[in-house]
Amino acid sequence: MLEQVIPVCLQSGKVYNVNDTLWAVILNHQDEALRVRLMRCLDAKKRIEDWILLRRQMAGAGRFLRDLPEILGKRTGK
Repeated sequence: MLEQVIPVCLQSGKVYNVNDTLWAVILNHQDEALRVRLMRCLDAKKRIEDWILLRRQMAGAGRFLRDLPEILGKRTGK
């Protein structure tokens, strides 16, 4: 983490290492930040899809349980 520290000076008239090094490093890390953001978005999408799937499965289980007496009645001939 220490290797990511960039010494800069923003004092009026003594600006140092901002326009050349700092901005170059920020732009270099931009790709990494976008990858991290993409992964967070994909994780969020996956969680939403998991809830949608669970809701469908529960609805299907409810319909199955609702129809179970009729299904069992057909098998026993009643």
